[in-house]
Amino acid sequence: MPAGDVPFDGTSSPALPEPVPPQDDTLGNPAAYLLPGANVIAIQAFNASLGGSSDFVIDAALSSATDATPPTVANLIPATDATVRNLTSIEVDFSEAVTGVDASDLLVNGSSATNVVAFAPWQYVFQFPQPAVGAVQVAWTVNHGIHDLAGTPNYFAGGNWTYILDPNASPPGVMISEFMADNKKTIHDEDGDSSDWIEIFNAASGDVNLAGWALSDDPKNLVEWRFPNVTLPANSYLLVFASGKDRTNATGELHTGFQLSSGGGFLALVDPATNIVSSFPPTYPSQRTDVSYGRAQGAPDIVGYFTVPTPGGPNSSVGAGFAPKVEFAVNGGTYTAAFALELWTASSNAAIRFTLDGTAPGDTSTLYTGPINISGTVQVRARSFETGLLPGPLRSESYILLNANVINFTSNLPLIVIHTLGGGGITAVGTKFANMTFYEPQNGRASLTNVPALSTRAGLRVRGSSTAGYPKQSWAVEFWDDFNDDKKASPLGLPEESDWVLYAPNNFEPVLIHNPFIFDLSNQSAGTRRARVSWRFTSTPAAERFRP
Repeated sequence: MPAGDVPFDGTSSPALPEPVPPQDDTLGNPAAYLLPGANVIAIQAFNASLGGSSDFVIDAALSSATDATPPTVANLIPATDATVRNLTSIEVDFSEAVTGVDASDLLVNGSSATNVVAFAPWQYVFQFPQPAVGAVQVAWTVNHGIHDLAGTPNYFAGGNWTYILDPNASPPGVMISEFMADNKKTIHDEDGDSSDWIEIFNAASGDVNLAGWALSDDPKNLVEWRFPNVTLPANSYLLVFASGKDRTNATGELHTGFQLSSGGGFLALVDPATNIVSSFPPTYPSQRTDVSYGRAQGAPDIVGYFTVPTPGGPNSSVGAGFAPKVEFAVNGGTYTAAFALELWTASSNAAIRFTLDGTAPGDTSTLYTGPINISGTVQVRARSFETGLLPGPLRSESYILLNANVINFTSNLPLIVIHTLGGGGITAVGTKFANMTFYEPQNGRASLTNVPALSTRAGLRVRGSSTAGYPKQSWAVEFWDDFNDDKKASPLGLPEESDWVLYAPNNFEPVLIHNPFIFDLSNQSAGTRRARVSWRFTSTPAAERFRP
């Protein structure tokens, strides 16, 4: 919308390109603005310069939830069980904004902290005199008053943890603290590319000049890419994109001349004397899309995958790896008779959780204990969970029960089955989930009982405005992965792409002149040519009647 107050008959800024993203607005504590009795929320939609276009829709929804979740400690600096050379302050990051925090709420070896500084409603630093050398016990007082900002407050449960104070411990230094070898949407470089990245952390007490230092993914060439003359301040992070673009401008973003392998490999930080000061010997393990790998905060010897990547910031919680993928005895597609579906994983310690309602399974979903009876049209989604590991990859398979009258149907053309699994019809408002299966001719005929050439999750919506009410509609199609992100696929032998159109020209354009694909295909076809109409005027009396 334009800046300032917009009059009731004003217009919006130029229209956004489709698909127009939804806008979410979070309201504050309801107790601050709701009154006893009925309350009314008013909204107004402003069009751009689309005049009398009928392609203008507004849809609104109001949702609310009761906050019954108490705050927890999301992060500690130093981290729990860390060995430290000095200890006069502890940073506590809560999972949400809290109030009622006092210095006396935190006990260090039984003594209250002397001061607390709030840097944010969820971020507090407690200060205290340095305790005695050795094990340091830290705990919350039983009668603290820390709670969240909910209308009915949820109180913090408290807890305790330990440090080892050792003034003679080896000082930490510069290290590779985190990296991502398969970045798709976590962060973008200055070119807008989803380049892989490496995070460097200076855990020392002083600044470090990185001139002459190097990064390498080749153990035979430790100085593969050298840092420019750039200084990394104490307790700070430096992000380097592993893009292969080889950029060393100290005032801009840094890019290595190599890229990282998502299948695992060598990665090292080397000092000017070519000593390896930080690595993941002998190699780091296989990586997953948009999941980072690195060192636990405050315990750099502990490495693993991070549930939430934090490029350029303190690392989140760590796991030792991923649970194995779930195997399905029967791939998705159509079927004609009920059957028992077996699932399994490569690890006997992994638990398989599954759902049949379309939701992604979590660690409290139904536990797989034996074959699942498949007797109707259903989507089975499964994931494995194992103690100490991150959840395995999510897998979804849809099973479409065929009616008796289509079992023997065949066609010399490809067949496409679209099923919303009880979600209703495709509409112009919002994107509707569906399972799509493609059946290509085999021996000249396509059959719904064959193994599909492609089976995929997808999102569909009605495409167009004037033809949206026709019985035969055009549909916009997006192929989805298991997390509803775009997925490229190749239906019917076409080039891989994630976005498609099922086009229904109807009576608006039977010659397809306005269809770019058909128009260009016609121009490129042998034996065809474009027709051009021209007028030539003469001076005859008959011709004069037609002169403009």
